[in-house]
Amino acid sequence: MYEKFMPFVLVWAAVTLVVIGLAVYRWVLGLHEDDSIHIGDVQAEREQMSLASRMGLVDQWGKALTVVAFAGGVAIGAALLYTAWTGGKTL
Repeated sequence: MYEKFMPFVLVWAAVTLVVIGLAVYRWVLGLHEDDSIHIGDVQAEREQMSLASRMGLVDQWGKALTVVAFAGGVAIGAALLYTAWTGGKTL
C-alpha cells in the first residue's frame, strides 16, 4: 500500500542528507574562520573574503534546501496520514 511513496521518501532522504552534509561543511569552515580583522595584510584579507563568500554560499544553499526538506517531509507525512485515514482507496 505504501510502496508508491518510496520514491518520494528516497528523494526526501537524499535532500535531508545533503542538508546535514552542508551543515557539517559549514561547521568545518567555521573552524578555520579568523575573528580578527586584518587591514594591512593583503593575503589575510583575501583569505577572509574568500572564506566569507564561501560560507555565505553554503548558508544560502543550506537555508533553501532546509525549507525544501521540511516542506517535503510535511507533504509526505500528510499524504501518508491521508492514505491511512482513507484506507488506501486514493492516491
